[in-house]
Amino acid sequence: MAEIAPQGFLLIGAPPTPPPAPPPFACGAGLSLPPCSLSVAPTPNPGSSGGRGGAGDRPGVSENRVRQRTSLQTHAEKQGRLAAGEVSGSGSVCGGRGDGRRSTSGPCFRAEGAVTWICGKDAAKALELGVDPEFLADERGLGRRSRRKSSSMDPGCGIVGAGVREADLPGEVRQILDKLLDGKYIEGTVKAIEHLRNHSIDDHYVGVLSYLQSKGTSLHSLQTSYSNYFTGIVRHPGQLAAELRQMETGIFLLSVRYLYSDESVEVGATGLEFATIDFKEIRESILESPGGSRSLFVTVWERCLPRAGSPQCLELLTKALRLSSAAYLQPDLVVDMPQNLPEETFKNITAVFKELYDDMTARSQRAIYEWIRQILRRPDRQPGGSGGASWIVAENLWFLGRFVVHLPPEEIQKISLNEIRIFINYDNATKQLDSVYDITPGTARAFQERINASGFNMANTSTVYRLGLLVCFFDNVQELDTGEARSLLHQMIKCSRLKGFQADVRKLKAQLLGLVLRSQQLNETLDSISDAIACLSFPQLDSLSSESVRSAVSILGAVSGWSRSQTVILADKFIGGGEQLSAFNLSQLGVLVPGIGAHTLYNTSPKDLAQAVRGALSQHEAQLSVAQRLAVVTQATNGDPTQCVVVRDPDRGPAPQGPSPERAPALDRASARRPLGVRTLLWATRTGNCTALVRGNETGGRVLLMLVYLGVVYALLLHCNSQQSHLQHRYTSIANSRNVSSMLDLLNTSFLKEMPLYNLLALKSYNISHLDQELRRSQALFLYDLASDTMPVQEIISCGELARGLTCDGLWSLDRPTFLRLRVLFQRNLALLSPHQLNCLAWRYLQDAPDSMPPLLLVTLPTRVVASSPRAACRPLLIALGGVELASLVPDSAKRAEVIGRALWCLNYTLQDEYDLDVLGRTICDLPPEIIRTNISNKAMNEALIRFKICRDLSPAQKREVRNKIREFYGDPTVWQPELMQDLGPLVTLLSKEDLTTVAEKFPDILLQAAVEVKGAAISQDFLWAVFRALERTSGSIKPSDGAPGCRGVRTPSSDHILKLADANSYWSAQELRCLSPETFVRSVELLGTLKGFDIAQLVALKEKAKEVWGPVRSWRNHQVRALGRIALSLSEAEIEELDLGTIDTVAALSQHGEWSPLQVRSMLEGFLQDSGLTVGALDGWVLAGLGSLLCAMTGSEVNSISAAAYRVAAARVGETACGAEVQREMLKKARKVFGDVVRWKGFILWEVGTVAAGMSQEEIKHLNQDLMSYFKPEAIAALPTDVFKELSPGQLSSLGPENAAAVTEAQRAVLNPEQTAGLQAARDGGESKDTPPSTSPVTGSACRGELFLLLWAASTSVCFIP
Repeated sequence: MAEIAPQGFLLIGAPPTPPPAPPPFACGAGLSLPPCSLSVAPTPNPGSSGGRGGAGDRPGVSENRVRQRTSLQTHAEKQGRLAAGEVSGSGSVCGGRGDGRRSTSGPCFRAEGAVTWICGKDAAKALELGVDPEFLADERGLGRRSRRKSSSMDPGCGIVGAGVREADLPGEVRQILDKLLDGKYIEGTVKAIEHLRNHSIDDHYVGVLSYLQSKGTSLHSLQTSYSNYFTGIVRHPGQLAAELRQMETGIFLLSVRYLYSDESVEVGATGLEFATIDFKEIRESILESPGGSRSLFVTVWERCLPRAGSPQCLELLTKALRLSSAAYLQPDLVVDMPQNLPEETFKNITAVFKELYDDMTARSQRAIYEWIRQILRRPDRQPGGSGGASWIVAENLWFLGRFVVHLPPEEIQKISLNEIRIFINYDNATKQLDSVYDITPGTARAFQERINASGFNMANTSTVYRLGLLVCFFDNVQELDTGEARSLLHQMIKCSRLKGFQADVRKLKAQLLGLVLRSQQLNETLDSISDAIACLSFPQLDSLSSESVRSAVSILGAVSGWSRSQTVILADKFIGGGEQLSAFNLSQLGVLVPGIGAHTLYNTSPKDLAQAVRGALSQHEAQLSVAQRLAVVTQATNGDPTQCVVVRDPDRGPAPQGPSPERAPALDRASARRPLGVRTLLWATRTGNCTALVRGNETGGRVLLMLVYLGVVYALLLHCNSQQSHLQHRYTSIANSRNVSSMLDLLNTSFLKEMPLYNLLALKSYNISHLDQELRRSQALFLYDLASDTMPVQEIISCGELARGLTCDGLWSLDRPTFLRLRVLFQRNLALLSPHQLNCLAWRYLQDAPDSMPPLLLVTLPTRVVASSPRAACRPLLIALGGVELASLVPDSAKRAEVIGRALWCLNYTLQDEYDLDVLGRTICDLPPEIIRTNISNKAMNEALIRFKICRDLSPAQKREVRNKIREFYGDPTVWQPELMQDLGPLVTLLSKEDLTTVAEKFPDILLQAAVEVKGAAISQDFLWAVFRALERTSGSIKPSDGAPGCRGVRTPSSDHILKLADANSYWSAQELRCLSPETFVRSVELLGTLKGFDIAQLVALKEKAKEVWGPVRSWRNHQVRALGRIALSLSEAEIEELDLGTIDTVAALSQHGEWSPLQVRSMLEGFLQDSGLTVGALDGWVLAGLGSLLCAMTGSEVNSISAAAYRVAAARVGETACGAEVQREMLKKARKVFGDVVRWKGFILWEVGTVAAGMSQEEIKHLNQDLMSYFKPEAIAALPTDVFKELSPGQLSSLGPENAAAVTEAQRAVLNPEQTAGLQAARDGGESKDTPPSTSPVTGSACRGELFLLLWAASTSVCFIP
């Protein structure tokens, strides 16, 4: 009896057992394969035709990107070889459900030798397409022409043999298939797309399969290689470039047009979709891959530039430029640009160049200018038919746009006056001149002179705006009246956008301001002199009235460029005699907010501060001092009590993923009124937790009173209270504070990281999804631990900053399925994790998902693991390393060298071209000197030298090799062009003394600008000397002083000289500094106080100048003391005693300098206490934090007198200061009072106390759980005394984590025995600290265990007899 198949096809015989469906594997980026293939993934993609499901049996298509799929594809290729016919000679592309049953909902083919099975509706489709029924199964299960009996026939399947004639397949379809089979996938795909636009291959459905069969392959095999190709071009863009170069022009243009399009194209026939190609996703994946953007750009540039006149090539060129932001447009590429372009093409491509002007290198800008100039100078474009200077007509000046700044001054002087007149009076010229941010003083003045000669009135207030940024170099101030000067000042607001020469701009503003103030009082004109008001000196600001400041505060608060001392003066003027500010006042002050004293902020009402925290204060939080920020947080979170907060026990460890450990009975409102019960006592007995007993005692205890005759419970409570008094104190304190959740909601701004951990410990629960601001690590650790009780790990890690709180224990507690589900989230948050967290994550990957480990994690593992990685891992590893600062990932220098060695091995120890540098990324900063010297090819050298600009910490040996390569590659500086100097940027500081001398003579302005840009960096004295000499060339000889005795004949710098020199001011002699004019000193003191190159003699000279200008030390005002900066280091102890140090703001500013002697620090501390009228015990937390390094000058008794309330607010900031052993020991006692005994601390507490943990005793450090060792701050480890450090066990040392192990000093390392040294080395190398995953059980103390167990048991048993 015949059996009707599901799709209506007549089948005979028993169905075969289909092979199990192979696992899915990933397609290339932007490539979706239909369900016939092995690349089908379990998640449907509605955007792909291959993703339509059928009755739940047909899986969809995944379009996940290639870079996440390497291991999956490799696995699938291994598992799918048999099914693909690569072993047995037969191929299978039948879709399966993985349960041993065949899916008949989609097209399905299985090739066996010369026979192709056609299943389900596709067998019927074959009949519709004219397949001879003789080739399908008859009632005996055999085709009449194929008498081979098969026992593996599926129900719903027919057989197609070799009877389909290949001659029936159109030649164009054959060519497409041949291209694909030859590996020319892009070319074949493009031809297929173009063919399918006008033709259908539905009629050749079976013929395609037969043709593939005749070529010894199958549809599945072709799809697999197709997917592998797109994977390959994303990972190796050079492969794509090579193929594009070999294509014929027509196919090339089509291919690139598709790659630059956003099209998603289906390739195949109805019911036989070969693939869905998303060109946008493929392009984006290529551009994201190092070298990908360069490959596309260079290839398009090479092939389309000769054909730039064609619309297709012009379109591709402009797209290539925009997509790459012209980053790869090097001068040598511009030189080859044709000069005979059609006019429209010329205009279009130059429009793109103007659009991308700021993204180009200076040399590329110059090269494009020369190309434009050559075309504009062509005789056929000149009015008179000849070239020369006549080419610079008004129209061409407009056409040049931003490139007009490259006109040489001598050519500008030759411009016809009529043409310059036409140019300057055209509206577009104003917009053009407003955008010339890189114009030089010489070019600007040449334009000014020519414009002035054309009859343009440069002092006319109604037309001066037409000059654009040329006004920044105005040179005839003496000819202006007050009104014209004021008008010009308003126009100069835009000058802040100039890329350099701000010293000249500031000097001009000061001159114009002086002119304005000749006829008007400063108080009267305060709101009408624009941003030039920032040029006012201290005495001028001091002369302002409070009323004038208040009336002009909206303008003053919007001006940029104020110094800190200026903001102090103006804020004091605004506040006047009042001590309290409103939220509206704070918003008015704007950029002047940093000038408000911490005490004034603290005296502001909590309501107003709470409002300002979300506005003006948050906008300027980065400019506030530690004392100011903590004062704001402390006061903003004060207020009327709202709700009693139940204190969460800080001793509870992280929640395990398995069954929850037994918890103490809940302390809800009802239970708070009940006496201590049996459950609580029994729970405390089992867990050794005194918390419940303390809480029970606080709520009253009818049961305790009934048991008092036993005496045992009373003794027990006394003992527990001695261990947990901090908890009881906290419970009482927090109960009267604002709800901590409300505090977090309020401070969910940039101030959040200032919230003390102590406050957070009161939280019982909180919706962490609201938090979206930066957290300190201690905060993140606690909140992660808190959230882990009620939220899945996936949701916690999704909150971004909370990932900082991920612990190794928590990581290992995840079961394998959960960990695998969270891999994407882990990868997304790698940048937030510390080296220790990354190391733990790497070990977990290595155990459960080694094939999908992010390459970046590999280097956190021991070097033996890195060294054994296969070459296939090289490119992903190099790309990952190129995107990070290696020192922040691998703190140990020795291991870092090993990692660099492996990276170089991957590159065969040679950098061949720019593509190698694209892959190398930031790792170039870690190249060994010998590699820089010998292993960078000439082809890669230009790009390499430019990339060295990002390196801020090159070693002396690296700097030497880079210097030699600059000279070798670019030649003698005498032949350099200014654009090369601009492109070298900070690398100029590496030049030899001789080369710097040459540069100073040839490019003094550029050298002076470089000095300003590298201010504060570690630069050579040769460079500073060259800068100093360059000043003389630009400013002429510096005039000698003819003033005070002792200064006659001594040259004296002006304030603009000092501003230009930056760090090179260290070359003024002490006598020259002593002879500064009073005005110059007042205008420059704040800048001079920031410089680190002055020796003590120069600092003393400046101090004496301050006495001369400001009077005796005792008369100096707070803003003057703060303005001194490092000059204050020259003050003697006696002089410090004379200072007015009554405000924490002044003390905090002085304490930032780390070169004070112990006697000076002690004098400052005593001066502050005396002038403020405070004792150490009366200091608030925000004041304590502001003391900074002055804390180290405290005696043991003074530290002991610090209040617990103050310490808990300032704990994190106190923990940032490394003091002597005695101070640390005393400070640790304070930490114990606040956070409890050290043995009960958790990781978040240990991190919060910071360097104070270095005060631990030998006994405490010895008994510290080794799981906590990674929560020491590196500074705390380095501060541990050697006699304490040597007590660490090998297990503790191996648990330090990479960053802490790298912080160990040579002296500490010297006291370790071999076993300890091995443990330390394991931590430095990133080895596992344990043989088994860490336990997730909470670390509990032993306070209520041991000798008290019997007493507690007796007490709890007695309770049983009480009704």
